[in-house]
Amino acid sequence: MNPNLYLIIKEDRPLFSLALSPDQSLMAVCDQEGSHEISLYDMTHPNNPRAKARFPYSGDKKKIRALCFSADGKFLVSGNDTGQLEFWDPKNTPDPKNTPKPMHSKGCGEPIWSLDAVTVGERNLMAVGGTGGYLALWDVTSPKYAKKLWPVDDERKHSGNVTAVALQNGDDGVRLFSCGRDGKLRLWYWPKKGNRAPDWKSPRSVVWELGTVASTVAVHPKFEIRRLIVMGDVSGGGSVWDVSAHAAPTGANEKADMQEQMKSRWSLPEHLDRVQRIAFDKNGEYLATAGLDGAVLLSRLGSADEMGKMGRPMVPSWGPPLVRKGPPLYGVTFLQPARSGAVRVAAAGNHGKILFWDLERRQPIPDMNGTVLSLARSKSGLVFGTQTGQVIHYPANGAARPEVIFRGDSEREVFALAASPGKELFAAGWRYGSKPDIWRWGQPPPTSTQKSETDDQRTIQSLAFSDLSGNTLLACLRRSDDVELYPVLRSKNGILPLKKPKGDEKQAKELEVKEKNFFPRVLASAPGGWFALGGGNGSEGQVWLWHRSDVTDSSPPCKLNWGSYRNRKPVHALAFSPDGKLLVAGDADGSLFVWENRQRHSHDAKKAWGGTPKILRESHAARINALAFSDFTNDQDIPNFQKRLLSGDSTGVLRCWVVTDTSKPEDWYSVALQGHTTQIHAVGFLPGRTNEFVSSGADRTVFRWNFDPSAWNDQRGSFAKVNKGGELKLQTLGDSAQGMR
Repeated sequence: MNPNLYLIIKEDRPLFSLALSPDQSLMAVCDQEGSHEISLYDMTHPNNPRAKARFPYSGDKKKIRALCFSADGKFLVSGNDTGQLEFWDPKNTPDPKNTPKPMHSKGCGEPIWSLDAVTVGERNLMAVGGTGGYLALWDVTSPKYAKKLWPVDDERKHSGNVTAVALQNGDDGVRLFSCGRDGKLRLWYWPKKGNRAPDWKSPRSVVWELGTVASTVAVHPKFEIRRLIVMGDVSGGGSVWDVSAHAAPTGANEKADMQEQMKSRWSLPEHLDRVQRIAFDKNGEYLATAGLDGAVLLSRLGSADEMGKMGRPMVPSWGPPLVRKGPPLYGVTFLQPARSGAVRVAAAGNHGKILFWDLERRQPIPDMNGTVLSLARSKSGLVFGTQTGQVIHYPANGAARPEVIFRGDSEREVFALAASPGKELFAAGWRYGSKPDIWRWGQPPPTSTQKSETDDQRTIQSLAFSDLSGNTLLACLRRSDDVELYPVLRSKNGILPLKKPKGDEKQAKELEVKEKNFFPRVLASAPGGWFALGGGNGSEGQVWLWHRSDVTDSSPPCKLNWGSYRNRKPVHALAFSPDGKLLVAGDADGSLFVWENRQRHSHDAKKAWGGTPKILRESHAARINALAFSDFTNDQDIPNFQKRLLSGDSTGVLRCWVVTDTSKPEDWYSVALQGHTTQIHAVGFLPGRTNEFVSSGADRTVFRWNFDPSAWNDQRGSFAKVNKGGELKLQTLGDSAQGMR
């Protein structure tokens, strides 16, 4: 998910209800108190919504409880606390000098709390829920002659207010779901009888005991395929229900079996206060909830194919909150114009704004044959290593397609790739490779990596370069073994092959970590000559650090201090920040740990890195496989909020962290991006970019992402910020002159 707050419409009043026309060309909002008027926006150009009309109420102060467009989009219906249904013409642009009146008004007898519409043949049907269990189905094809088709009888109506209604028209009949303050969810069903109209007077019904008071309900847009309904309650909880077994009741007042209903129910992420609105996107893959806690939470239920394979929705949450805490929100909807194909979420509430977010700006990178296992940055793009033994160059500008620059043995995967800090040299490590292959950028890569009988058959798992005073050192980690350090030998014609010459002080040296049962897994290097090695001792994660000058001094590596963090798991990912100030480790439990270099000019690991790490709690729910920083060299290069860190885990979740302050990792915040269906192998930023990066996964896909959280720092409205408790807040730019920090 790539939430990007890109536009805000500002109203001078709290906003209570939000409705979108069926063709998504119009959006209506209203308030519950104050000006008592409906605002209509033209959404034909979703990047530039325009105010179209205002319909103010005249005379007495009536509270508008619900808004809904008719199923054909020809008129807008509002329900108020006097029990009136009022019909407005959205094409009518009223004269500001005159107070417009509704086209027609119909009395319901009870204050109206909820509305929903659907079309059946040539009929426009509308469900109306109100006070005291009032529930009715109206034919509003003609507002002037709108009439009740069915009112609920006293025996089966809710014993409290009807807080939410949802209509669905299927091939086999019409369904109405209703929620009440009595803690019950009811399904009303009118079966179709050939070409004849349903018998509106005698619906069949099913009732579920929720155990909580429902505040809103929504039906899956493709109910015929996935018979799902989503319910939110007054305590902030939410549930996804599969009603396949009860979608077509066989008799009146049928009661669903409690054991059966519990098997078909899954919880959604919780709000801190009442869930006010729920919305599906048009394909039913995602849903959004808005609550009185000011939060907008997104969940991914999965595509129709995914749900068909799993047999149930993919819950809980698909991603982090768009907004975690702020003024109460009363409306939320998905905006998906057919022409642009973009997916957007809109929310409105007490802050008097309509907020819009873009979702998922990603595109697959073509021509990637086989799974990409490793990557490194070149001067002009990225270099990928694949499972089929290829090394592929991908230009950052995207003007050219990926180019295969080396074809190795198809049976020997490119497990590791590394680039020197200046992007001058590249090294590739192979499965069953005797040594890494190294070449200079712009020159032909090695001509052969075929294994021989004398080859060392141990897989090269990780590689890392380090430069110091013009000299280059390559560290090579073999699977379940110690680290080999190779000085890169130079000649007039370029780079010499890596060798182990006898009696030469430049020979490759093995660096031993004398720790019982220690299993090394990953290497990383930083400017200034630092190397880090991550792994595990039994079930405990460990990180060892040494300076390249230690190679000649024969100094052993230094084990980093974990402080009070006793529950860390084996480390599978490491990354130094480009300025050498930070070292980040990702463990098998999904946690991220950050060490800070406190003495940048010291070569003593204990003095420089001896402090305890800061932990980014609940970073991931699974093992972290890959880490990468964006380009930044010191505090003066770019603002803090443009410094980024990527982390990818074994479930396919990619997080982009905003490094708000390099000395305060506890203040960093992240956004989860869901594109891969299984574990992520490698991540990396494009050269010189802070908002464009790539990720590769075991699902044989490579995505290029466009993510720019600095767009939240928009002078037209608000931006998102995380406090120390990990909650996102909405703040105006007037609250902070420096924006996101």
